[in-house]
Amino acid sequence: MSDLEEIVARCLQGEEYAWEYIVRTFSRRIYNMAYQITMNPDEAEDLTQEIFIKLYNSLNKYTLGSNFKVWLFRLAKNHIIDWYRKKKYVNSKIEEMKREILIDYHSNSFKDTVEELKEKVRKGIEYLDLQFKIPLILRDLQGLSYEEISKILDIPVGTVKSRINRGRILLSQILRGEK
Repeated sequence: MSDLEEIVARCLQGEEYAWEYIVRTFSRRIYNMAYQITMNPDEAEDLTQEIFIKLYNSLNKYTLGSNFKVWLFRLAKNHIIDWYRKKKYVNSKIEEMKREILIDYHSNSFKDTVEELKEKVRKGIEYLDLQFKIPLILRDLQGLSYEEISKILDIPVGTVKSRINRGRILLSQILRGEK
């Protein structure tokens, strides 16, 4: 049994320290995942809290011996997708932000600082469909392996690679103003 498995087992037995360890270990990564989807720090914080409440309430459904990190990220992904489906984005706002990205990109492309470029990429990611956005975030921003992403999303590794590649192509087109 791995150290993480032991901590999860202790958490299941009600040890407060074990729960605190899980929250400390994974809260930043869950927040980052939520933020990359929502692009809103308050919503990302709310989603992170909701995910940990959901984790606390459903931890007894976790099977000891399986990959806890994959199980947790799958739970987070499902919760974020549910939130995303409930949230309706106004098309005019999306188009306005797209135009803003394009204007910024074309007028300042050689003057941009690294941080400004990162922000443009974050905004560009916002326009990707969830089927491309989530694998791209998990791989490029969270640093997960293709195999871990495959387990989290419950799709074959080849599909993960294909969606990440397609997501990168679409993101590139968005940043160049082709989409």
